[in-house]
Amino acid sequence: MRTIVASIRKLIPVGTPLVVAFSGGADSLALLCALSGRKSPVWPVYVNHHIRTEMELQAEIALNQKNCRTLGFTLVVKDVDPKRLAGDAKRVGTEQAARSQRYELLLSFAKEHNAVLVTAHTADDQLETMVMRLCQGSPCHRLAIAPRVVMDGVTVLHPLLSFSHLQLCALLEEQSFSWSEDSTNANDAYLRNRVRHQIIPTLKSVFPQALDAVARTAESGGELSRYLDNLASMVSVSPLSRSAFLACPPPARDGVILRLLDADRRVRSAGVKRIREAVEKGGDWRIRANGKVIRCSGDLVIAEPERKEQGFVLSVNGLKPGDVVPLDDQLELRVLSDGPEVDPLLLRLPVVLLSHAVLRSQLSGDVLDAVDGPVRIRDLASDWKVSPSRRFRIPVLEGGTGVLAVFGRWCGGHDRLSVSCKSLAPRDAIVYSIGERKPV
Repeated sequence: MRTIVASIRKLIPVGTPLVVAFSGGADSLALLCALSGRKSPVWPVYVNHHIRTEMELQAEIALNQKNCRTLGFTLVVKDVDPKRLAGDAKRVGTEQAARSQRYELLLSFAKEHNAVLVTAHTADDQLETMVMRLCQGSPCHRLAIAPRVVMDGVTVLHPLLSFSHLQLCALLEEQSFSWSEDSTNANDAYLRNRVRHQIIPTLKSVFPQALDAVARTAESGGELSRYLDNLASMVSVSPLSRSAFLACPPPARDGVILRLLDADRRVRSAGVKRIREAVEKGGDWRIRANGKVIRCSGDLVIAEPERKEQGFVLSVNGLKPGDVVPLDDQLELRVLSDGPEVDPLLLRLPVVLLSHAVLRSQLSGDVLDAVDGPVRIRDLASDWKVSPSRRFRIPVLEGGTGVLAVFGRWCGGHDRLSVSCKSLAPRDAIVYSIGERKPV
C-alpha cells in the first residue's frame, strides 16, 4: 500500500480536492484506500447507468457505501438518464454511450467542486487500451493512457498505471475488504471485454512480461508525445501558416490540428486525419469539426468558432393547402393538395399523424427509423453529399413517436418518410414541400 500512496503523491499535490471515479470494484476501492486520511476533500462518485438489474445495483451501492464509510468518505451517487443512454446507444453503441455519459457526470461534478478527477486505470487497462488503439490505427505516440490529461477543462489523473489488477486485489484482501463485481464485465458484447477475455490471456501466455513491457512503451511514447506536442505548440496559432505546418514532422501535425480544434477531449482520429490531409494538400476549403470551422485559403489556415445556425420550431396543426410559412431567413414550407399535377416525389403525410407534429430544425442526435433500421440524419446528409454549410439545416418533422420525416431534397438530398408513416395509407394526405424562400 505504501508504494501506491507514494505513486499517488507524485501526481497529486497536497491539498488538492479530488473526485474519485468509484465503481466499487477492486481497482477503484484500492485507490480510495490509498487516499484515506488525506486532509483535502475527496468525493467518491459512483455513476449508476441503470443497465443491470435493480437488485444487483442496490446491493452494489450498499456495499460501496459501507466501504466508503469505513474509509471515512461519503459516497456520491449520480444517475445516468436511461432514455438518453438508450438513444445514444443506438448511434454509438452501449459501451461508448455509457462511457461518454459517465465522464460527462464525473467532469461536471469535478467542475462544480473545482477538483481534480482521479481514475483507477491499472497496468492491465493500459495493455488492453494499447491493443485496441493499435488495432484501431491510433498514432504510435498516442497508444497509451497518459498519467495526466485534461478533459473539458478538468485535470484527470491516472495514478495506478504501474500496478496490476492482481496486486490491488491482494492489497485489499490483506485488509479484509470485499468489493463489488460488475456482471457486465463478463459480457463479450462489449469490445473491451472481448479484448480482455479473448486476446489478453493469449498475449500474457506468450509474453509473460507484457505488463512491464507495455509500461516501458507507454513511458517512451509519453516522452515522444510531449516532444511532438511542444513542436506543435510552436505553430498552433490561428491563422496557421501552411508552410510552418508542413515544416513539422508528420507525427507532430496531428497535435497542431488538435490545438486548432481546442480539443481537450476525445476527437476521432479519422477526423483529425481528414483535416491534416486537407491542410497538407492545400487549396480553398472549409471543414466543420468539434464546434469549429477550419478554413484554408492560400498559405493560411484559420480556425473559428462555428456559427450557430438559426433554429426554428413550427407546429403544423391547422396548416392547410395553400399555406406558405417561412421557417427561417432562407427556407419556407409550402402546403399542397395532392393531385396528378403535384410532384410525385414530394412527401405525402397522413393527416392522422399531424395533429401533434412539429416541423423543426435538425438536432445532432436525430434518428430516422428507416426500412433497414435506424439511421442518423447527419449520416444521411453525408451520404447525399450535402454541402457542410447546409447539412445541419435539413428540417425534420417530429411526432409523438419520434422523427416522422426528413426534408433534404431542397439541398440536393432526398425527402424520406419513417417506417411508421410508410405503413399508413396515403388517403387524406397533405403534401409538404420545403424550398428556399423566394426574393421579395
